[in-house]
Amino acid sequence: MHEHFRAGRVVILDLTSVEERTALRFVDFSIGLILGSRGTFFQVSSTVILLTPRATAD
Repeated sequence: MHEHFRAGRVVILDLTSVEERTALRFVDFSIGLILGSRGTFFQVSSTVILLTPRATAD
């Protein structure tokens, strides 16, 4: 996931069938990735998130 994001690709995470505890870890990791790279985090639904790299977010 982070390799695609750092390569400038938009990443969609569908956490629908992931345990809540694991999903929260994915969200925490994703937020750290966003903060470190100045990208954008969008919550599409309660179980789907969209990570947008800085170049795409500007």
